[in-house]
Amino acid sequence: MLPNFNSETGYLPSGTYRMNWTNFSDHFGFNGHRSRLLCGLLAALKNLADAGCRSVLLNGSFVSNKELPEDYDGVWYTMGVNEDLLDPVLLDFRHPRFAMKSKYQGELFPAGIMAAPGVTYEIFFKTDRNNIPKGIVHIDLATFP
Repeated sequence: MLPNFNSETGYLPSGTYRMNWTNFSDHFGFNGHRSRLLCGLLAALKNLADAGCRSVLLNGSFVSNKELPEDYDGVWYTMGVNEDLLDPVLLDFRHPRFAMKSKYQGELFPAGIMAAPGVTYEIFFKTDRNNIPKGIVHIDLATFP
């Protein structure tokens, strides 16, 4: 069960919250715009799962109470992933990740790559641009539909 969003920031309280896909999509797909983003995320997660990825962390304005987030953001764990089965778009990080956003409506980064000097995306996504802590959601792809 997820805690309530922080009334001041709109974020989940700091922490990592485990959810399955059904609960995640039910909780965060609360309008048509968000449902469209979820369709792209579902396609990306299916490809990651088929390539051997077992878990992802999701965050950004999508994992908040924002009515119309621009996209979703997340990280995926590379251990066990067969890159030959991975959609090359998920490895195309040329700014502004146009191909990934066009195909999947969001951005997913390998967990171990750097978002800033000495800071992996996994750590980077636990705060906002103003260094305000926020919660993230963990989805286990081993039980993914």
